[in-house]
Amino acid sequence: MKKSRAASRVVSKSEYIANIGLKAACSSVGAGLLLVGLVCLLVAGLILCLVILHSPHEPIMVFMGGVIVPVLLYGAIYVYRLGSRAIKETSQMDVGVPLTRSSAADLPATSVLVRASEKPSEEQGSILLRAAYETNATPADQLLRPVTEKIVEDNTIEVQTLKAGGDANG
Repeated sequence: MKKSRAASRVVSKSEYIANIGLKAACSSVGAGLLLVGLVCLLVAGLILCLVILHSPHEPIMVFMGGVIVPVLLYGAIYVYRLGSRAIKETSQMDVGVPLTRSSAADLPATSVLVRASEKPSEEQGSILLRAAYETNATPADQLLRPVTEKIVEDNTIEVQTLKAGGDANG
């Protein structure tokens, strides 16, 4: 049963792609283990048929029938179960939902940083880039402020923070 888009966790696009790659790799490993288990089972069956059809009292046939076949059967069962468990866990892996315009609308207000697309007016300078919480209780010194950078003659960077009134504090 799949989760709805609102119930899934929202991840960045790069994390989503990495999760899809991990899921594909784990599925491939699981399928490879299933295939190895089936091959081991087939080889054990062929060796058992060889032992039965030839003289079962020869020392090599006793060794093959008494040691190699049980080891191959145990290995086949173990690898097959390991592969089926890997595929089962991979199918339950949550890769998340990539962050898009439609999935961003489903995010809770505490996970969203609100920013205007245009430069704020002078009276909005005291409420720049505030997180979208129920109350407006963020202290003014914790708000993000726009800064200007200029390179001076000795190739160092001088950073100036703009105050709410628009004048720079260097």
